Amino acid sequence: MRLLVVEDERALCESIAKGLRLDGYEVDTVFDGEEAMDIISTDSYDLIILDLNLPGMDGLDILKKICVLVIMRQMSSSSLQEEA
Repeated sequence: MRLLVVEDERALCESIAKGLRLDGYEVDTVFDGEEAMDIISTDSYDLIILDLNLPGMDGLDILKKICVLVIMRQMSSSSLQEEA
């Protein structure tokens, strides 16, 4: 299972990631909202642990953009399946 931890407090972020890795998860970390959106736009995650108070872009704005990305990916996938 692939996870993303988005937390601007580096020590807390790394602590969360370390615990998850010890439990066998594959974990990526980012430390601000803009970096989170960059990686979320290009990679796929099973779970995102998202801080709400982030520099660059807050967690609620990221969540809204994630919802739009998910809808766009589903629409794109549906249209490709219809063409096949």
